Amino acid sequence: MSNEPARSSGRVDEASGSSASPGLVALERGDYASAASLLAAAIEAGEKTAANYRGLGLAFIKSEQPVKAIQALEQALSLNAEDLGAQHNLGLALMKAGRYAEALPRLRRSVEAMPTYWEAHWAVGTTLVALGLVREGIVGLRRAVELAPERHDIHAVLLFSLELSPDATLEEQQAERRRWYERHAASPATPSRPLLNRKSPERRVRVGYVSADFRAHSAAMIFGPVIRYHDRNAFEIFCYSGIESNDVLAESLRAAADRWRPTAKMSDEDLEALIRDDEVDILVDLSGHTKGHRLAIFARRAAPIQVTAWGFATGTGIPAMDYFFSDPVAVPREVRHLFAETVVDLPCCFCYEPPGDAPEVSPLPSLEGQPFTFGCINRIQKISDPAIALWARILREMPGSRLLLKSHSLSNEAVRAETLRRFAGAGMSEDRLLLLSHTDIYHHMQALHQVDLGLDPFPANGGITTAETLWMGVPVVTVLGKTTHGRLSGALLHALGMPDWIATNEDEYVRIALEFAEDREHLDRLRRGMREELMRTPVFNVREYTRLVEANYRLWWQKWCRQA
Repeated sequence: MSNEPARSSGRVDEASGSSASPGLVALERGDYASAASLLAAAIEAGEKTAANYRGLGLAFIKSEQPVKAIQALEQALSLNAEDLGAQHNLGLALMKAGRYAEALPRLRRSVEAMPTYWEAHWAVGTTLVALGLVREGIVGLRRAVELAPERHDIHAVLLFSLELSPDATLEEQQAERRRWYERHAASPATPSRPLLNRKSPERRVRVGYVSADFRAHSAAMIFGPVIRYHDRNAFEIFCYSGIESNDVLAESLRAAADRWRPTAKMSDEDLEALIRDDEVDILVDLSGHTKGHRLAIFARRAAPIQVTAWGFATGTGIPAMDYFFSDPVAVPREVRHLFAETVVDLPCCFCYEPPGDAPEVSPLPSLEGQPFTFGCINRIQKISDPAIALWARILREMPGSRLLLKSHSLSNEAVRAETLRRFAGAGMSEDRLLLLSHTDIYHHMQALHQVDLGLDPFPANGGITTAETLWMGVPVVTVLGKTTHGRLSGALLHALGMPDWIATNEDEYVRIALEFAEDREHLDRLRRGMREELMRTPVFNVREYTRLVEANYRLWWQKWCRQA
């Protein structure tokens, strides 16, 4: 998250005074690498002032070096314990270092001292969401948006967090997306150039994919197969990458593209011009309102046909976004009027290509002498208090059972302690929980060897994690929610022909979990035959899925050529 340096009264990260040093001047103009070097040299030369240490700490925060920032800011406070800027920035540095329990009280003091400073509210909200306290976090994020209405990135954080909220409705989420569009993208500074695409309905169509996640990321695992398996005789593929990565997934996507365009350092205006110069016919947003998105260029109509799909596909609120790939379960027909886009159905709102080196399916662990184990491998922020209460109820109904949770953030002691506290509040002791943290993808999936039956979180469901769990032979119980993100697992299970695992309310969720848990032989049969059944569906047969995507692309292109 970008936090601009202060310029005037009340801003706690202000760098310079009446006679600023060269390092503080460099910090003020946003040259953080030079600022850090100059300030470190000044301190080494004997200018050990609170201002220099505070400036050095801020330079390190801006350069994404939170550990060094913490050291510098602690030095600043040792020289001036009343330095409000250093106090606030130390809270930010602790937050960025994942030391949430230490960061939160400092950041809350910033809110008390500066109730109209947007960054203080944003930092408190972000920290609370990271700890899994989504309801409380959204309060801070809403206040930050009120105080900084021009900050589209802060508004996007609120939109993302609303997907995790047990209180948010689909109407509220879509209304907030419309507000984002109206506030940040509805009035471009300059008019766009006319579109000059050649109107030939049967020619090779140019498809452009826009994302900041062309790398080892769950989003890329969903949209990656479509890019890799396109019919190159019919489609020419352009990838506009907001991040440069050399990992295996990034390399596979780079190899699959006809044209690879690094765009991280481009302005929206320059990227729009590049896409128009490339004469892209169909432009596909793969980010939604997530970090690094380029929705502003879609608002300006950078291509004749514009689509949002897969990466974080919950709607954009942008009238110029023509289509939204989904399915009838994820977005029921009765709510489609809430979306800015025309919803177009695929067999499922996403597909999944299992990794070729995935672990083999293991025997059912409870038939091998292990305690019956429920499991969830989603990030902890998706696990709401209502989900915890329901899972605790299931565990109480089945004495001797346990729950495995695996999340990257469980390696963080503050998150781990907060998770245990939340389960204890639901009456569940630590000895019924098995908490696992980040591993590589092989060991991530291998952890499911310990799980008999999966439990889907809500109100935000698993997506790729549900597919991974199923590939390891572990069926998943889900409950249909009222939001798009709350129906992802239901959409997947429906497309796979597994409706018996979809609940319509919490009581039914408990009943399904307990009834299947008692039938170990059935679970064992499912486990052993799961992969063969999955590969018969277009969700896991990614080449077939891609052909269906391409059929829509061709129809849209032909329609545009006729109408144009």
